[in-house]
Amino acid sequence: MGSLLKLSFTEQLFPRDCVFGLYRIKLMTSVKAAPSLCAAVMIGDSYGLPNEGLPARAIKLFRRIPLPWRPTSDDSEHTLLVLDAINRSSSAEEFRQRLAWNLRWWFLSLPIAVGLATAKSGAKLWFGAKRGVYSAGNGPCMRIPALIAKAPPEQLKRYIEISTTLTHTDPKALWACEALAYVLLHSELIHQPLQLLSNLRDISAEPAWTNWVTLAIKGIDAAWEPADFAHRIGSTEGISGYALHTVPVVVYTWLRAKGAATALNDVVLLGGDTDSAGALIAALVSRTDPEGLSTLYPSPKDWPVNQSTLQHLEAGGGLDWTFYPSLLLRNLISLPAYLIYALIRRLG
Repeated sequence: MGSLLKLSFTEQLFPRDCVFGLYRIKLMTSVKAAPSLCAAVMIGDSYGLPNEGLPARAIKLFRRIPLPWRPTSDDSEHTLLVLDAINRSSSAEEFRQRLAWNLRWWFLSLPIAVGLATAKSGAKLWFGAKRGVYSAGNGPCMRIPALIAKAPPEQLKRYIEISTTLTHTDPKALWACEALAYVLLHSELIHQPLQLLSNLRDISAEPAWTNWVTLAIKGIDAAWEPADFAHRIGSTEGISGYALHTVPVVVYTWLRAKGAATALNDVVLLGGDTDSAGALIAALVSRTDPEGLSTLYPSPKDWPVNQSTLQHLEAGGGLDWTFYPSLLLRNLISLPAYLIYALIRRLG
């Protein structure tokens, strides 16, 4: 295999001389500007949220009915929590403590459409737990782009492990997070998809991991559509919240797509967990087609999760004490609108 495989997977993913300046993208200053990695998460989250939980057949029948205020979900919220924790920390252990407190307060804000494992972990943290529940949900995956953007490069592997195990302790969740981080850091391999997938195989020798990689390689060779690949790995009712469904489908769709519009639309049309899938594929697209992403969909206009808050954190600032009460207020006000919207979509 290629020279990359002569190194261990850890060395490939977290090289000692990694310079993150090479991967940083200019902050979004307008809709036409190329979005940063974290701004892309918010765009993809908002783009996919209107179809959250819907089956693929319903989305294809009614297409996409936008929410006029372009809201975001937990994917964007966790991006801000991670950035804040990193900005306020001087070590990995301090990052653990800061992120744990951020997750505690976030849990009290009554987040809408949160994953069960993430919710349970938020409750456990209030009782002194230092690790989450045994689950391979995709919750920690949504925190990876923020870690790529802000974590100290020489400690990135440690930060990913901390972020993952605070809520999800099943090793499969960590495999998925490491895979997503690797793809984000080596997005230039989009032009060598078989090489990229072969490198991902080194994360684990367990069949639960290697099976999807083998299918992805076959799918690239046979030009399977994303829906075909999703069905073959067991994600038959849309993209599930299982990390080894979400990340493989997102990576495969990104490798097959030609540009931002195709990537996001293909993911959303699969149905299921479309906000998380949209957020993750938008992060990948920001590496390969940032201009296409910025013209596809306007920046979210949510509150208090918005571009202004994000840019403050990207510049090194922190969340103030009003953030969590504001988030709680927004969730309480928005919940009836979400329920009505969901009912209309399902009955429509």
